[in-house]
Amino acid sequence: MRIISVNIGSTIIEFDNDMWTGHENIYVNGELISRKFSWFGTDHIFDVEEDGEWVEYVLTTGFGWMGITADITRNGVPILESGRHGMNLTISNCALEAPKSYRSNDFV
Repeated sequence: MRIISVNIGSTIIEFDNDMWTGHENIYVNGELISRKFSWFGTDHIFDVEEDGEWVEYVLTTGFGWMGITADITRNGVPILESGRHGMNLTISNCALEAPKSYRSNDFV
């Protein structure tokens, strides 16, 4: 089941989870780059070349009161944070400078 799909510039990160088998798949621009087994969450660490520069992404999965959670950082800067209070999406072209944050509750 597709949990998230996030566009960060020209990079598309997708997270699929099969709750029955415990397999988590991370795709970057349609290519499978990480596959792990986890019932309660794990870290997927991977590098992506963007505009001739390599950046490190960490996609941390988990299981909370609201179900499956996913957090994404780009070079240590939070891009997507999920948790018990809804989902926070930090929008920034390069995940640098002063990002603008939105909470899922703001759109309801």
